[in-house]
Amino acid sequence: MNDAAFIQLDSSKREIAGLLQNLSLSRIEALAMTCLIDGDSLTSSQIENLTGLRQPEVSVAMKPLCEKGIVESWDQKLSKDRGRPRRYYKLKLTFDTFMRNLENDISAEIECKSQALNRLKQICI
Repeated sequence: MNDAAFIQLDSSKREIAGLLQNLSLSRIEALAMTCLIDGDSLTSSQIENLTGLRQPEVSVAMKPLCEKGIVESWDQKLSKDRGRPRRYYKLKLTFDTFMRNLENDISAEIECKSQALNRLKQICI
């Protein structure tokens, strides 16, 4: 992971982002997800500032996380008649639940690959 991308993340959060990336998330998903693990609602701009990602990258990172039901998003205007609404993001699941789901997915993937390897051995050996 490129250290230049970490503007405001402390060493613990940098490590978490790296581990999430090693497990299954893309670099930008891991960075964006790491910002939300404390349970706070953050705007797209806040995530940009914390991670060094650009606005389009934050949107690209959050789209699959929202589609998978991991993150929720909503728009909120500061005033009734003026300006663009701010996009907010928050974990929909607790981070513990996310971790359990990720562990189950990885275990299922390992089991599937193990079965394929065993079958390949049966055929080829």
